[in-house]
Amino acid sequence: MAGNGGGVEGIFGINTKMQKAAGIHAEKEDIISKEAELGQYRADGSFWVDLINNSADNIDWLVNLGVQLSKVDDYHGTCMFPTFHWFKGGFASVGYVPYMKKKADELNVKFLLETSATSIIEENGTVKGVYAKTPDGYIKINAKATLLATGGVGHNPELIEKQGWSTKNIHYCSMPSNTGDGYQMAMSVGAMDMLKESPECMMNYIQAFPHEGIHLYLDPINGFMSLPSGGPVVFVNQDGRRFVNENVKKFNLIYQRMAIKATKVTYEIFTQRIFDELTKNVENADKILAKAVKENEGNSLFKANSIYELAEKVNLPSETLVNTVNDYNSFCDNGKDLEFNKDQDMLISMKEGPYYIARLDPSNLIGLGGIGSNRKFEVINNDFEKIPGLYASGMDSTMQYRDVYTITLGGSACAHNVNSGRQAAKNAEKYIQNL
Repeated sequence: MAGNGGGVEGIFGINTKMQKAAGIHAEKEDIISKEAELGQYRADGSFWVDLINNSADNIDWLVNLGVQLSKVDDYHGTCMFPTFHWFKGGFASVGYVPYMKKKADELNVKFLLETSATSIIEENGTVKGVYAKTPDGYIKINAKATLLATGGVGHNPELIEKQGWSTKNIHYCSMPSNTGDGYQMAMSVGAMDMLKESPECMMNYIQAFPHEGIHLYLDPINGFMSLPSGGPVVFVNQDGRRFVNENVKKFNLIYQRMAIKATKVTYEIFTQRIFDELTKNVENADKILAKAVKENEGNSLFKANSIYELAEKVNLPSETLVNTVNDYNSFCDNGKDLEFNKDQDMLISMKEGPYYIARLDPSNLIGLGGIGSNRKFEVINNDFEKIPGLYASGMDSTMQYRDVYTITLGGSACAHNVNSGRQAAKNAEKYIQNL
């Protein structure tokens, strides 16, 4: 998992033993059809059928190997059904990785630590292994089948920018090891390039608030379900105009960043009343806010007594911003958002200050995909022909997504990691037997 066991919380599964014991049942076709709809029918749906049909068996396999699961639910209300199976301790690094490592050790699997693959060995169009760098120098690893499992491109700014994202002021929740090595090696031997169509799990954060470490997304003020994710606030672009329903996280946590991909800069406006409501269960929230405004890391958060003054703080067109907020207040008064139809309970008037304006910067949780593969997880070229001897699994190979991680199935990326790794290994074994 290229280190992402530190952040992965659970795994998707449908009609598993745990769900049946809890009296939970879901129709597979309902979930598959919803995934296709949310993905605008752009992906090959057979990948979803395979993943979902294999999910219960994959979880049984994990449990038989010792993996510990604690509960099953709908992951913060984001899943269509209660299909999210939590790892013990809430992280794969606690409930998953140690038990799989123990089993691998029992099977005498050899791990080369502090070793990075640098290039693929190719002979007459067939992959024969890799060259790798160790602390003692370079080594050649001959292999009848080679499986890429390097965890995506989520910590490589050049590749993230290739997808069309801004990396200015970016915070990385992804692991430093996810630098796209597998993707770049696959490209070197002619693999289909899916990077521009593959989604990053990109969130929002506010630089002035605390943002240390890889678990920023769980922060009660600055995380993916908190202040920068939207709700009863106003998002405006570089022209001082609203441009999106600020509560789209209700439909998909990843949507909170998608529209911002189309702006030069995005600011969030909120009042003291709104902040107090969003942080009512956060200890010392007011002190954290005051410190953030005073220290103002990155010139990203300002306080003012009027909307006009807010505009001046960040050099937005003042008349436009005032009109934007006045229009929004009228929507709140009438209980109907006449621009983006935001939920009525999220319409809270901003007639009284003090006011705050914060720049929303990108926080990258993880990248999904990049390397083209078929249903056997064989790497393919632009003609959809397999590259013999080369396989891709995990975050490098997610062909079922296009642009956005649909998340109707909470934990579907982890489920894909397990399914692709398991199925790729089975198919590689058959390939080797037929050489």
